[in-house]
Amino acid sequence: MLPARSVSVRMHVAPYHEFAAEASRFEAPQLAVAFNSGIHEGAALWEPTLRHLAAARVPTALTAYSAWEAEQDAQVLRRCVHEVAQHREEDAAGERERSMEVSVEANPWNGLRPYLDPRASLGVFRMNDAVIWLAPCT
Repeated sequence: MLPARSVSVRMHVAPYHEFAAEASRFEAPQLAVAFNSGIHEGAALWEPTLRHLAAARVPTALTAYSAWEAEQDAQVLRRCVHEVAQHREEDAAGERERSMEVSVEANPWNGLRPYLDPRASLGVFRMNDAVIWLAPCT
């Protein structure tokens, strides 16, 4: 017999970093996901949350409409990870805690239907075509 498994989903009307700082019974998630978020288009709004996820070492998956958009989003994420790493305190041995790494790849679970890009910058795109991973360094 398989062990019991569960999935919980919670919704709150607040940016993630604000909710995490204020919630009395906050538990860090095992995974954070944002679909087609367009982080690079609203970087200033996303950066506090991205820094929080990196500082809390929460594995994160962010999808994008294209490889180009994923690289743009990844640049913002890398900048946030770098800022967090610069502020980490050294441990007793004088070493900094291991950081997080950012990688970009084609999403094997992307949407199969192509859409025409109304701005014609991409030609066509697919939902969740690329994924940006934020994961603890191994």
